[in-house]
Amino acid sequence: MNRLKLLLLFFAATLSGCQSLPTWTRVIVGPKEVKGPDAIEAVAVDSKDPDTLYLAMRLCTEAKNFSFRIRPLLWRSDDCGKTWVDIGKGLKNKFIRRLHMTSVEGLEAPILLAAAERSLFISMDRGASWKDLSAGLDSRENIVAMAVHPKNAKELIVIFEGGRCVQSVDGGKTWRKAAALDVGPSSYCVDSGACVYLQSAKGVFARRFEEKKWRKLSPAGRPFSNSDIAVVSGTPSWLYVTSDEGVLASQDGGKNWTVLPDTKGVKGIEVDPDDKSRIYVQTRESQIITSNDLGQSWRELSENMAFWALNLAGKNKTLLASDRVSRVIFRCQIPALD
Repeated sequence: MNRLKLLLLFFAATLSGCQSLPTWTRVIVGPKEVKGPDAIEAVAVDSKDPDTLYLAMRLCTEAKNFSFRIRPLLWRSDDCGKTWVDIGKGLKNKFIRRLHMTSVEGLEAPILLAAAERSLFISMDRGASWKDLSAGLDSRENIVAMAVHPKNAKELIVIFEGGRCVQSVDGGKTWRKAAALDVGPSSYCVDSGACVYLQSAKGVFARRFEEKKWRKLSPAGRPFSNSDIAVVSGTPSWLYVTSDEGVLASQDGGKNWTVLPDTKGVKGIEVDPDDKSRIYVQTRESQIITSNDLGQSWRELSENMAFWALNLAGKNKTLLASDRVSRVIFRCQIPALD
């Protein structure tokens, strides 16, 4: 067999092994009649109905004399981003910066928390109505983390950007000081066992609602930067944390950690709640890759895209990549990847 024929066979084998990237659909958030440059502030996925999404935005509209008016918007979509309704009328025109969704045992609808500039609101009916919990919160700083006990809707924890922490046992009517952190978290999550996990520049910390102090979970000397944390509830819970070293994984609630191969320089992470070994990662180049064997091998899901946050939503598993400086969300259907 001559050299040319060998080269042709080699390239044919290489091409047959290549996997094409899945299709991403570009979606404009909100009704088409809403015009103007926008910025996405926060995204949340309904914990009981993953086809329901919540999205907080800032809308900039041109006024008279070439001046601009910025107004807050909060949208809900019941069909995974195809159509949107405005649910922000009860938020006193506040700019929502963070959203947190929690399913609580015994309640039909999940609880939605919305944190604005030094304000906190709660909805028990998917945004149809809101209650202001700011009274007594003493919010001198912006809220960076908030949690609801998964078995008792009256128990709340709020953490501010400087690390200060407050707690309520009466649904936000009154607040008391709780154990503080040296620095505010960059990301957080809550498992079904009422344990709050925080990721900060000082490491990974955990605290159950009934505990008085935060426990440090990450090994000493391991560097962390502003990144992401994800949890898959269980006994014990599995944790995934993005760090300067790569994705750190723990299968025993944070007692022991391993670094997943080929993950250095990643930013965001999402885990399939039905398959703990399947993870989706956002690289620093804004590319999305996935693994279904705990990071032992990876597959590219996208080219480099300009996006800010990665979310897994939809009953049929849809990846959402949202852009922070526009109204654009990129959608990709997961079943097409298998």
